[in-house]
Amino acid sequence: MKRFGTRDGSSSSLPYAASILVVAALGHILVLRTWWFHDDWVFLADAAGLADRSSSAVRFVSYDVYWRLLYPLFGLTGWAYGLTRLAIHATTAWLVGRLARQARATRAQAVIASLLYAAAPSAFESLYWGTGIVELLGVVFTAAAVERWFSGHRFGRIWGLAFAALALGSKEVGLFLPLLFGWDLARRREGGTATWFGVILLSAFAAWMATLLAVDAGDAGGYSVDAGRIPRNLCVYGFWLAAPAPWQFVATLGSRWALAAGGLVWSAWLVSAFLGWRRNDRRLMFLLVTAVVVLAPVLAVGDHALPRYVLGACIPGALALAMVAVPARLGLKPWGTITLGCLLVAVTAWGVHHRLERRWPAGRPVHRMVVKEEISCKVRDGLVQLRGELGAGDRLVFLIDPDTTDDDLHYLRDAVAGSLGPRLMLGDDIAVDWRKALGEAEIGSYVILVKGVGLEALGHYRPRPR
Repeated sequence: MKRFGTRDGSSSSLPYAASILVVAALGHILVLRTWWFHDDWVFLADAAGLADRSSSAVRFVSYDVYWRLLYPLFGLTGWAYGLTRLAIHATTAWLVGRLARQARATRAQAVIASLLYAAAPSAFESLYWGTGIVELLGVVFTAAAVERWFSGHRFGRIWGLAFAALALGSKEVGLFLPLLFGWDLARRREGGTATWFGVILLSAFAAWMATLLAVDAGDAGGYSVDAGRIPRNLCVYGFWLAAPAPWQFVATLGSRWALAAGGLVWSAWLVSAFLGWRRNDRRLMFLLVTAVVVLAPVLAVGDHALPRYVLGACIPGALALAMVAVPARLGLKPWGTITLGCLLVAVTAWGVHHRLERRWPAGRPVHRMVVKEEISCKVRDGLVQLRGELGAGDRLVFLIDPDTTDDDLHYLRDAVAGSLGPRLMLGDDIAVDWRKALGEAEIGSYVILVKGVGLEALGHYRPRPR
């Protein structure tokens, strides 16, 4: 097999690899300015030894290993973690090209598929949010597992099984891998006892991970299984696979035209796959089935369907689009790849900027993650000024103003994960509480008044003597 991105297997693929890296990294470069919010504080606190999570086996690679490895190196330096997310996204985009070549795509189709994945609008949430590493690791390990399994390398299947285990320990996007590997062994009528045993072990591991997640999601209380929402969610995911940045919002769930557009995306893919099948080309049908199977774990999540959930399905989506839209005779010169890469960088960067800056008339960001990140930044900026006011063993109390609505309080507490964010920012020797009123127990505590999602420092609580 000719090496991806080369003309004859020996010439340099640097222009193509560079274009993929530039689109994946430079197009999303604005995400490096993001700060921690929501679940980020839970994983950081766990890595810092500040608070232990109850279900440590669930997604242990993306929930534990990643954070425990990087926290001693980077602490709370957000942009450093952001670089790892960009690097993982770029690696996945490169693997898309490898997978395309294994699927007998032309060089031009492979490169364009990689660039399309690198510029995928649905990658924004996973790259912007620290916890998005869950999605990114699940997708990159799944892509690596498939690429290695079908690589024809001597130890390819061993590496494929290893990457598949890492994928299953990161996110459920790889649940189909045991079925894929077993099907391939049965189809080829090959594979020794050891290989089959590895696939069986992988299947058991997948079942265990899925069971742990189901129990953990039930305990969390924010997720529910709603089989009645499967058709709607499938259509919405189809829409998000093709929709540009302005429509990559949760509000799409209630849009009838978006559902219709998503249905058209799946229908067009099915028609193309059927026509290809009649020409004895089963690749588009295989990619269609793969996309649906990848989405299967998130089809019944009710109203919790989110744009980032389609990131794994973007791989077969990019491959299918490149195979259909790019003629097999099309040659691809380095300057053409660079030009296309620059265009996609501009489009991707505009999409990121749009989501960061889009506001409601009242001024609040439209994207729920941007709201929480901005609130968390305001808390951080306020707490930075208090470092000289608080010492070891002191107590910080957030006093909730009676006029603060439940919605505002939810956003504020959610953005900083209750007491975890302030404790990480100030030090684990500072106690943090949220109160609606002050009593004797709060005497001497440093008080911050919570008004809406704003904060006002009141100083140390010294009640006047009666």
